[in-house]
Amino acid sequence: MLSEALAVEKESAGNIIDAVGYAIRANGPGTLAVLGGSILPVVTPLLDERSDPELRSIAVCMYDELLEHAPGHVSPILPTIAPHLLEGMTSPHADLRQSCVFGGGLLACADVAEATPYLAGIVGGLREAIAAADSHTPEMIGATENAVAALLRIVQRRPAELGPDGVGAGVSAVLQSLPLQADAIEARFVHAWFVRAVGSCSAQIVGGRGERAAACLKLLANIAGAHLSSASEDEDEALMDGETAGLVEPAAAAVGAKFPAEAARAAGGMDESLRMLLSKEATPVLQAASAHVDAATRSSASAWVSGPWEG
Repeated sequence: MLSEALAVEKESAGNIIDAVGYAIRANGPGTLAVLGGSILPVVTPLLDERSDPELRSIAVCMYDELLEHAPGHVSPILPTIAPHLLEGMTSPHADLRQSCVFGGGLLACADVAEATPYLAGIVGGLREAIAAADSHTPEMIGATENAVAALLRIVQRRPAELGPDGVGAGVSAVLQSLPLQADAIEARFVHAWFVRAVGSCSAQIVGGRGERAAACLKLLANIAGAHLSSASEDEDEALMDGETAGLVEPAAAAVGAKFPAEAARAAGGMDESLRMLLSKEATPVLQAASAHVDAATRSSASAWVSGPWEG
């Protein structure tokens, strides 16, 4: 009985969180003043409920809505929420970890100067979450993939603050996590970036002399295979949108044209079924697997073809 009652309470909290996000989207940042005088005074004390990570997660999610939908107006809340996000990124509680890595990524990309001092801690926390011993357990894999996507967004938005070494370390952590399969929305975002980066023969991805070209082609094929498998089980869980799926073969062809020896080595190391996923014949099949994906979930990564290090 208690578990059923708690489930109802959790669902109600989720509805309130969604309503907050809707209110900000519908009415603009002016909504923050109303929220600050009504909901936040109730929610904020829950951040310190360390004996109940579920309550803490609900409170963090409420702040995540503000960070997501009013990123240019969040300076006043950063001193309150930032320490909790940093602390919760490696929480043993899955919901709390996921809400904190998601919020941490949003905070790091917020359009306010006050976010910058938290950047290093957030990046470190995300990398720690990705590398955690339990990161690929069924309970934690969603939080892990959320952390991967958050790290990529920071690399895209904050390359100058991270510097070349920080960007390289972030990209490396992302690549080592591919393909993503547990969180379809984040997978579509990250895979869209990877396919385009490979297609542009980004030196940061395939190597200036193509030294990582073979590994990238194998990973490209593995992403395509995971995409087909996921869509066959649930059409809404496709791991690429149709536009990205249509770029898989051109990306492989671009690498093959620039680094033919490495491409041949990659082909020799793949079985026929994987090699076929990089062919023109596979493109309609890959795109058909994306047919039920809502176009609104397409990745903004499509605008980021070459890396910020190549500007």
